[in-house]
Amino acid sequence: MKLVLKVCAFHTTAAIKTQHTKGPYRYVPILIPVEEVGHNPLKALKCHRTGGRGPDGRIWNHRRAGGKFDRKLRIVDNKRTDFGGETIVEKVIYIRYDPLRSAKIAAVAGGSRKRFIVATENMQPGDIITTSCDVKEESGVKLKEGDSRPLAVIPSNTMVHNIELQVGKGGIIARAAGSYARVSKQLLNECVLKMPSGKEIVVSNKCMASVGQVSNAAHNTIDIGSPNKLRWLGIRPRSGFYVAPQDAQKNNKKNKFLKKKKSYLKSQEPEQYVKFTF
Repeated sequence: MKLVLKVCAFHTTAAIKTQHTKGPYRYVPILIPVEEVGHNPLKALKCHRTGGRGPDGRIWNHRRAGGKFDRKLRIVDNKRTDFGGETIVEKVIYIRYDPLRSAKIAAVAGGSRKRFIVATENMQPGDIITTSCDVKEESGVKLKEGDSRPLAVIPSNTMVHNIELQVGKGGIIARAAGSYARVSKQLLNECVLKMPSGKEIVVSNKCMASVGQVSNAAHNTIDIGSPNKLRWLGIRPRSGFYVAPQDAQKNNKKNKFLKKKKSYLKSQEPEQYVKFTF
């Protein structure tokens, strides 16, 4: 069965929904057409829950359930380009929570276009951010959080996020909450980036990157506090006691909390004292 992909409203991230079909796969992912999104890129789209099941109807991710609130999809533009060579100046309208990602997103507008981007840690509504793909730009220009430039222009020891691996393909690296990379050093046509783990990667210095650290860095320290909140988030509880026998052989969780009786081998049986009488 051939899948025909429709034109998406954004040039980078495609909004995906599922369609019921007859055949070996229950649901087939398709791209949302422009007519459904309309001329408002900030529109929240419906996003149904799969319950952990894949397109074939079988469970791919365990411990997933429906959840108690509907999550809506907001298309985030990860391709920060200037659309023609001139510097784009945009203003941050507002910053909001996104239920489908750990980082916060910011709505920016400039000229006749508006879009969502990944927000930085110190970004505030009303800030002005710029985007330019000029590699020959002067290195003395001061860059603020949220500005997007090629890695050849960004000075060393600068925290960057939303980094491209291929020129013009959109940011891939450092998009989750609190993630970042540092510009270590500049080579002839390449740039060395150092990750927080200490690992270094080398990419082309023409790849785009945004200045700053991704927002919501403390999301891992939030205490959930209640199993009911996990159900609200769509995570189904699963006890280690009630598991299938075949799983119990692998992780040894079945009857974990029961007291086990001591068993002795014949060679380890306690000695029986014999009392002799004369």
